[in-house]
Amino acid sequence: MINFITSAFRQIQYAPFFFLWLCCATTTTAQPLIHQYLRRADKAYAQNDYTPAEENYRKAIVYDTTGQYLPKGYYNLGNALYLQQRYQEALKAYQRALKNADPELQVRILFNIGNTFYMLEKYREAAETFKEVLRRKPGYPDAAYNLAQSLRKLHQQEQEQKEKQENQQEQEQNEQQQQQEQNQQEQEQNEQQQQQEQNQQQEQNEQQQQQEQNQQQEQNEQQQQQEQNQQQPNEQQPNPSDQSTTQQPSGEKPDNTEELKRAEALQLLRIMQEEEMRVQKKKRKFKGKGGKPGKEW
Repeated sequence: MINFITSAFRQIQYAPFFFLWLCCATTTTAQPLIHQYLRRADKAYAQNDYTPAEENYRKAIVYDTTGQYLPKGYYNLGNALYLQQRYQEALKAYQRALKNADPELQVRILFNIGNTFYMLEKYREAAETFKEVLRRKPGYPDAAYNLAQSLRKLHQQEQEQKEKQENQQEQEQNEQQQQQEQNQQEQEQNEQQQQQEQNQQQEQNEQQQQQEQNQQQEQNEQQQQQEQNQQQPNEQQPNPSDQSTTQQPSGEKPDNTEELKRAEALQLLRIMQEEEMRVQKKKRKFKGKGGKPGKEW
């Protein structure tokens, strides 16, 4: 059994040009150059020197204006590119080789196209290509095995893609959950901050109201004190008649601290009034007798 991955190069079908050189050696003036390039290409290919083989196959294709060598020229060019692991370029060369190729060569080209798809990890395309090879030529060597390998790789690839999608979906869900939790946490923090700001504003308003109340209370107390102070001097101030009797001797300043109490002042005033009444009584008595008072010796 041939290992598809490690020995795929041995499955490349090669089409040398030696039989064409003999039958077409003198058809056109460009053929000697084409034959020269093809001989160099085949020799380099046989020696596993694929870079000069590629170069000479390309030159032969350029000089083949009739298209006589193009199918096998592109086919072998594709092989040289494939063996340099330049699979995308090889695929293009194989696809151009299919044009105007005979049925037998088309089967060989399709087989190598299947190998190229496999190396490009396009396992579905590879499987379809190997199925086409088996439809055209059942029992083609290694086609069934390569088909089975392609289907196995395709199943494995689909499983990996499915797991990758599941992991990606799970990762996206986790990221969404983390984002939601982060948003919720930020929202809670914002609400807490707003609540703190509201509490601070409320405290400031209450403090301001308390200060205004305190100021108003102080103003009311000061006003009441002023009114009391204005009323108290009026209560303590004596009558004019009292001032004449309570006037202190000249030369002495009144001492508010030694001011007589109101009761004592009234009592003194009453005594003076009684004395005045006695004096007036004596005067009236003297006038009633009609004489002048005698001299007192």
